[in-house]
Amino acid sequence: MTGAQVGIVQPTRQQWREERHCVSLKKEITLVLIDIKIKVGRLSKSYIPV
Repeated sequence: MTGAQVGIVQPTRQQWREERHCVSLKKEITLVLIDIKIKVGRLSKSYIPV
């Protein structure tokens, strides 16, 4: 590989990694939010008589 090719390949890989990281972060955040909703739902059910 020449220096020019390396220069072209590198940024795209970095960008791809950041995009993948962003996607995994979004997934983690949604999972955490769902977990909180479930816990809050259980708490409210235990406090409020159905």
